[in-house]
Amino acid sequence: FLQEYVIKHFTDEQLLHKSVGYTKASTHAGYHDAFIRTLKDLIAKVNREGTTLAVTINVSQIVTTWLTDHILVHDMEFSRFYRNKKQEER
Repeated sequence: FLQEYVIKHFTDEQLLHKSVGYTKASTHAGYHDAFIRTLKDLIAKVNREGTTLAVTINVSQIVTTWLTDHILVHDMEFSRFYRNKKQEER
């Protein structure tokens, strides 16, 4: 479920970036691609080792840390760009 959701969300977000001419769209897409690779590695780890407590905690920590950083840094940067662009259009 998480992998499907992440791919859909990132695809939608990247379409928005392109539609408004976000200057860092390709860099931002690179962060998404890296996270998808990390997520696939985590899924492989779960498939290999099972859903032990240690694996569950590890997956939770990695996903939470990445998402928190991504939202607070990179998505907020886009948010500022988007707000400024909309104000310029007025």
